[in-house]
Amino acid sequence: MYVKKIDWLDEVSKEAIVEVAEGIERLVCFSCPCLYKLNDMLREPLECLDTQDIVSCSTVGSDIKKLEKKFSYKLKGQVKDKSKGLIDVYGFIIHINEQGIPNDIENGMFVEFITSRIDLW
Repeated sequence: MYVKKIDWLDEVSKEAIVEVAEGIERLVCFSCPCLYKLNDMLREPLECLDTQDIVSCSTVGSDIKKLEKKFSYKLKGQVKDKSKGLIDVYGFIIHINEQGIPNDIENGMFVEFITSRIDLW
């Protein structure tokens, strides 16, 4: 994952909309304070806010669907570490609230969920 584009909302307060890339896939994230530069590699997971409708999927694979609200997405990916809430979506490592993951979902399974915003800390 790396920083592909930065659109400053307020450069003084370091508030930005950041496009994060992994291969050909892109996610638009909010970042404050944004201390990143173009092409910086990201080592920490992206943070999902207000995650809801977490369900297991019978099909294998990742998917990214941009929803109508500015930062919201419907995402599908593989559970990498349920205890830490880590999901792999096309190589993006994403953190969701681990307490919101249903009990019948295990590491290695595919899930889909909706998030109101993805943050880059």
